[in-house]
Amino acid sequence: LTGSIPANLFAGISGAPASNMFLSTFNGCSKLTGSIPANLFAGISGAPASNMFAYTFQNCSGLTGSIPANLFAGISGAPAYNMFGYTFSGCSGLSGAIPANLFAGISGAPASYMFDNTFYNCSNITGFTDGTNTVNYVPGNFLSGITTSASPTDQAQSMFYGTGLASSCPSGTAATTRSNFTNAGKPWCGTSYTITYNLNDGAFPTGVVADTSYITEMTPKTLPTPTRDGFDFGGWYDNGKFTGEAITGIPAGSTGNKEFWAKWINASCPANYFMPSDHPEMCFPHVLHIGDNTVYLKSEKQTTPSLNIGMGNDVFYANMTTTATPMNSTTEQYLKIMYNNTVYYVCDDTTYDPEAETNEP
Repeated sequence: LTGSIPANLFAGISGAPASNMFLSTFNGCSKLTGSIPANLFAGISGAPASNMFAYTFQNCSGLTGSIPANLFAGISGAPAYNMFGYTFSGCSGLSGAIPANLFAGISGAPASYMFDNTFYNCSNITGFTDGTNTVNYVPGNFLSGITTSASPTDQAQSMFYGTGLASSCPSGTAATTRSNFTNAGKPWCGTSYTITYNLNDGAFPTGVVADTSYITEMTPKTLPTPTRDGFDFGGWYDNGKFTGEAITGIPAGSTGNKEFWAKWINASCPANYFMPSDHPEMCFPHVLHIGDNTVYLKSEKQTTPSLNIGMGNDVFYANMTTTATPMNSTTEQYLKIMYNNTVYYVCDDTTYDPEAETNEP
């Protein structure tokens, strides 16, 4: 066989992986040339199966270019026996860096031979990349979704043997102890830290990979954008009250575990309404009519408020157009607000707590 692999070769195949699915498909086709099509396996999605990509490109020494980052994007679930055994072994023409998220969907307890000799003798592969940063060694958080366990002992033997990856960790970068991969041929380097996302009823779109860990040497790192029906994304914050500035990523040189909270803004809230910053899913009118009085709600402090409503870290003041009938406990006229099917009453100098069960005066 000569020429390149057609991009639509398996376009008619879709569904979950099956055992031996692409076993030895191009094995020994040394005269194939060009790069591996990024969408070659785009229709395959689901949990790994035994031998599914074993020996698929073994000894295809004529293939060039780098490995596409989304080549196995549809594969997610627990490891299976020999799932990526010898997949790229002997592909000496492949070059560049291995995508750090190439196997991001794989998580759970290890399986025998799951990454046995996967990149064996890919001599021109010289690094790892997350799309922004590139290092010349195996990053400490690579395959972090797989449970650390020394059993079985043949999980990733010689996985990187014969590659151009560094054989020792660079100065200032400590080797990460992963009992799974002690015989992989190259060390895992750099301390791995966790990333926790509080999505607050949102979700990451299909195909968006949200890293759950990072290492200092592969920062800066941009945070992914989630979605939520009926809401606009208001940014990531490092606290659940959404105070401070919105965060777009993890800066260069960062250390320590990170936790982020997604802020959502009610997309259907009219322009003349306002939302508390720490409860942006709420939506209140600027103008309320209570009896013969008109109350204007504003999101800025007034100099002589007749009523204040405290919500989280924000204090909103309402001024009345007339003071003939002041709103206070004497006249028993209160501002009535509905939130999550609960009625709240607010009078002068009473704090409104949207999380409380009742606020009747």
